[in-house]
Amino acid sequence: MALARIAELYNRLNQKDVTTTYVGGVDASVLKNHMEEINTVVKGVIHDLNIKVHPMNLSKDDREHVLGARIKSSSKWQSAFKGLVNCVTPDIDPDELMPHVYNPDWNSSQIGLAGLDYDAAFERFMNTVTVADDIHFAPNSSLAVELGISHSYYDQLTRMTGKKPIDFDSMSVSGLLKTADNYIPLGFRGGTNFSNVLMNSPVGSAEARGENPLFFSMQMELLGEMGLSLEDISRMNLIGRAVDKHAQNGEVERSYFMFELRTPLTLQEVLSRWSGAKDRDEHKYLVPLPEDDADYVLDFFARNKFNYDLAMQRRAENGIELRHTIPENVGTVLPQCVVSTLLGYVHSEGESFAKKAEEVLGKNFDLTSCFNR
Repeated sequence: MALARIAELYNRLNQKDVTTTYVGGVDASVLKNHMEEINTVVKGVIHDLNIKVHPMNLSKDDREHVLGARIKSSSKWQSAFKGLVNCVTPDIDPDELMPHVYNPDWNSSQIGLAGLDYDAAFERFMNTVTVADDIHFAPNSSLAVELGISHSYYDQLTRMTGKKPIDFDSMSVSGLLKTADNYIPLGFRGGTNFSNVLMNSPVGSAEARGENPLFFSMQMELLGEMGLSLEDISRMNLIGRAVDKHAQNGEVERSYFMFELRTPLTLQEVLSRWSGAKDRDEHKYLVPLPEDDADYVLDFFARNKFNYDLAMQRRAENGIELRHTIPENVGTVLPQCVVSTLLGYVHSEGESFAKKAEEVLGKNFDLTSCFNR
């Protein structure tokens, strides 16, 4: 089975072409109250420890064993954590989950993929030779997505154990940002989780916020990671969904809803905005790829493939968690970045390019089964 794949291709969808519905019965207001209680504890501990940088910029030991341990030792945090777990998964003992929360400062509501109907969006994609910018579909005839509410603590549990405590898959939004001078910037990741490798930018976990959580989450990632507002984007279209198993220890799938983002800004102007972004430190620097040279991008990915098998071997032999990049993988491209970026090229170049890319990249990538709907 492929490590990463293109699950679906959609015709270029705008926000009004996509409907989202929450399922599962989680009381969002109760969850929010527990998260606010956790935030109070986190801010207090950060103040007491005199931490002046974002927690993601701490070393692994400082973030997990100093900051994290202090947060988890708080009786107020423990009480709020148990309330949160009882809200989201009342049938699970909070004490079973607590040891797997390695970054308790990462406290955000998330959404997971519970179901979707994309037949109409895919049919329009397959039957449209040239897609005009002004094509829209009625909300009930394009893409319908069912969402379940979760939390970043469950995401950490899945990454640590490869197990899925909730009956839906984790999901993120990911952007293929295209500049006026035809570059696509990728991010060289900072922090301690999957650091020093290339990933899409912007990208982030989808959150249970906004009228349409998919589009709202993409807007927030654009602003936070890149310093770009909607005024800086001339086109934002949802074009497909990619899936990978790498980030979840090779066991559980994670969805990446892929957005094509066109900006009238040049690469240098984007770099200038990024340098002042609130969450700029999520990436140490940006690596531009040529938008109009699919063969170059494919060759770049082939030459810089993340060695998943070696990472899993080190995990088995030495207990090195997959999220901690081994030296041999520094500077490589994460599998989910490869498949998400190539989704954009498959969307524009078609099935022949998908077949070619599969041959070049090898068994770990499935870029063609999405055409067999």
